[in-house]
Amino acid sequence: SSSGNYEFKYEPENNRIVASIQGYSAFSALLGDQSKLFSQSDVVKSIYIDRYINESNIQFIIELKRQVKITVLDVQDPGRIVVTLYPKK
Repeated sequence: SSSGNYEFKYEPENNRIVASIQGYSAFSALLGDQSKLFSQSDVVKSIYIDRYINESNIQFIIELKRQVKITVLDVQDPGRIVVTLYPKK
């Protein structure tokens, strides 16, 4: 019912976002092959799991095609994290 603990670190010099989510053993956004999801995106290149820190802490990377403005918010019932990326001009 809640989104748990999370951290998103934007690294504009590397065109990526490093994120970790604590308190989960799976991450539904990364189930299966996600490459087709981003083939039409002008912002996101790929998303992949970098490592499992422990059984309930996942670190993942969002590779970007360009620099962005980012907003992150959490929503309850059901618990989820919403990441919005806006291309910088």
